[in-house]
Amino acid sequence: MKGMAICGIPNDIKMLSINNVTVGPEDIIIKPKRIGLCATNVKMAGYGHYAIDQRGLPFVEGHEVAGEIVEVGKDIHEYKIGDRVAVYIYIPCHNCYECINGCPAMCENFILDSIYPGGWAEYVRVSKKDNFNRRIFPLKEGVSYDEGALLEPLSCVVQSIDLSKVQMGKNVVVIGSGFMGLLHLQILSHFILNQIICIDLSDFRLDLAKKLGATSIIKNNNPEETIQKVLELTNGKGADVVFEVTGNVQAYELAVNLAAKNGKVLFFGGTQKGKIMKIESRDLHYKMLQLIGIANADDQHVAKAMKIINNKQIKLSELITHRYPLEELKEAILYFQNPDNRERILKIMFNEFSS
Repeated sequence: MKGMAICGIPNDIKMLSINNVTVGPEDIIIKPKRIGLCATNVKMAGYGHYAIDQRGLPFVEGHEVAGEIVEVGKDIHEYKIGDRVAVYIYIPCHNCYECINGCPAMCENFILDSIYPGGWAEYVRVSKKDNFNRRIFPLKEGVSYDEGALLEPLSCVVQSIDLSKVQMGKNVVVIGSGFMGLLHLQILSHFILNQIICIDLSDFRLDLAKKLGATSIIKNNNPEETIQKVLELTNGKGADVVFEVTGNVQAYELAVNLAAKNGKVLFFGGTQKGKIMKIESRDLHYKMLQLIGIANADDQHVAKAMKIINNKQIKLSELITHRYPLEELKEAILYFQNPDNRERILKIMFNEFSS
């Protein structure tokens, strides 16, 4: 069968013939119908990733997947041919040091052997041995494949907001109004907050943020002016919670400077290796700041995210700005990597192979 793969770094992406999936007695076969392009995919193609280090090259990824069940093993009774499902690929093992010590999102060996390959293929096999309720999530009637494919990124956002422990009446800042920033915004808009301030460089993104629930928007042309505007909007206090959702080191530094006393700063956007942030060390002590890194998600956040999708609590399809057939994976990644194109990219979605 066909599969798209990262064959080398940087950006050696090709269509390959890979081993066909065959259904065992406790397996189901899913035909991916929609596959989201994650910013992490773009980064891993450009300069590598720990998942590639674990599994080697060629690497058939694709972890934002929704599709149709086309084969069912003889011992499977939970699902049937024709069922529409979202697929969650990176699930924690619950046996390693990190999982046992309460941080499954940092699992040392995400269980990947019960799914083959990733969503960048014509078909995906999922095994029952790791519990289908951690891998496979039925889509309710009226929920699109587009929406279902966004389960994984939404799960990460749910974890981010859970860990912030944001409370009613607080002032919140979201730095970055791209796809992930707008997911943060939409969930936060269900809280009773004093301010949800969105910061970005793009008028297009900020206009959308305003439509999706931001109480205030700031175009960040100058960090000092941005800090002053946030202080004005928060009666001189600063933000109780700041979400950094760009992966830009300058934004990391800005996030710390926007935080109020006893404020929390959550670093959601991933940076390149070797990037160093500079902050005023006295603020950590005298302002009692809490700096929190965010990555991945665990089972509880996936379940919450799926409920949000099936109940249509936020807008997802509206955030898809570009579409490609899966065989144009390389073109899409190169398009995303071009800085001239990024301003109007929110989410790139792939349709199944065109032939």
